[in-house]
Amino acid sequence: MLLIPCLFVLGALPQQPLLPSFTITTKVFEVPEGTKVTRENTDSLSSAKILLQPTIAALSGNKGEMFIGDEIKYTIDEKTTGVAHSGWRIAATASEDKNGMIRLVFHSEWSYITGWYQKLPQISTRFVDTISLLKSGEKALVPFGKSENKLPLYALVTVTRDNR
Repeated sequence: MLLIPCLFVLGALPQQPLLPSFTITTKVFEVPEGTKVTRENTDSLSSAKILLQPTIAALSGNKGEMFIGDEIKYTIDEKTTGVAHSGWRIAATASEDKNGMIRLVFHSEWSYITGWYQKLPQISTRFVDTISLLKSGEKALVPFGKSENKLPLYALVTVTRDNR
């Protein structure tokens, strides 16, 4: 039998620095036509209708993602089925530069079924991709076009660097 000597040293491994983590809060809302919307007045818009308000947490440089909506199964033929998604997909990646500014890559997508054609769902998808440079706690206002109700739609995105 061959014995190989091994040396184990406990506690001597260098610790890797922890990656910073970020919390990204998104508030998607619609407002009546003609309403002036700015980053500063979004909290005081009494006429705004909040559609969703998800929060994503992610480590620096890693994408956080969530889907809020419905998965609709449909039949194509006797042996085949399909799945359609109707709802909101939010994705964000945040990283901090050496000056403490946060680079936020933000994707928001809204899909809904507009009708059916021969048993197949017809889906409309709208999305916005933005890149913002923000301070921790600062808000970005993202115009999103029109809602299903034909009203102006916005996303207010706040990114916060979490304390370790």
